[in-house]
Amino acid sequence: AMKSALKGMDFEEAMVQKVLVRERVLEFIGPDLHGFHLEDLSIEDFDQTPLELLDPDNILDAEGITKIITRTAVQFRAAVRVSES
Repeated sequence: AMKSALKGMDFEEAMVQKVLVRERVLEFIGPDLHGFHLEDLSIEDFDQTPLELLDPDNILDAEGITKIITRTAVQFRAAVRVSES
């Protein structure tokens, strides 16, 4: 349900729009839980899969690796510029 709810969202969007993710998960699960009823859920934290656990031969993992490395480099360069100012 969580994977389906997050489909098409990037990490930042999911973090900012936790209420939307919650609503999507609840919609996807639906009312039939073999006698159980889910009234609510809380998303407290998202975590990144460590790079060493990602498989560069898997297209989705490879895209994730590229995104992580690119964003990390951009943020690092920005931090260096700020500290040099």
